[in-house]
Amino acid sequence: TATIVGIEALAAAQGIDFHKPLATSDTLQKAHGCIRARVAYYGEDRLFAPDIEAARRLVLDGDLGDSCRAHVGELALV
Repeated sequence: TATIVGIEALAAAQGIDFHKPLATSDTLQKAHGCIRARVAYYGEDRLFAPDIEAARRLVLDGDLGDSCRAHVGELALV
């Protein structure tokens, strides 16, 4: 569901942040930026419900997918 995909996206964004100063791919940087535009880094404990809802909306509204698709274009199955 969109909630699970949103939670996974939040976890991935946090993982990217934990690995700084290492960089990830351009596509994942775009997705990371899309997530971080709505949900701040978890530097300390806080209530996750608003962040999960924001991430769910990113999935349902298509913004998260659009941020990646605009960067890599449509992928074809071979």
